[in-house]
Amino acid sequence: MTMMTFDQFSASAVRTQPGNQVADQSAGASIPDKYIEGALRTATIREISKGEWVAEVPGFDGVWSDGRTPGEAVEGLHDVLCGWVLLKITDNDDDIPAIDGIKPGLH
Repeated sequence: MTMMTFDQFSASAVRTQPGNQVADQSAGASIPDKYIEGALRTATIREISKGEWVAEVPGFDGVWSDGRTPGEAVEGLHDVLCGWVLLKITDNDDDIPAIDGIKPGLH
């Protein structure tokens, strides 16, 4: 089984753009890229079988993604993480981990 951290994997697979935010206007919330990127830096990526990779973020229960390559797993992880955080905000859950001093919430 192969395992690596996000820092060992090329960050170019992640689809965030500097200065942008993931937003859900109906929830009145936004997630700064810095938060998402910080959370993804803690991700672990591992090959669970030949050609099947899983990426997950420790401390974010249920946030994981799989793919045929490490890049696919990380790209999916970005989307899952954004959705997870927006759901937590929408449900007024306060158990969203702080990353790099940022803790998203309702504004």
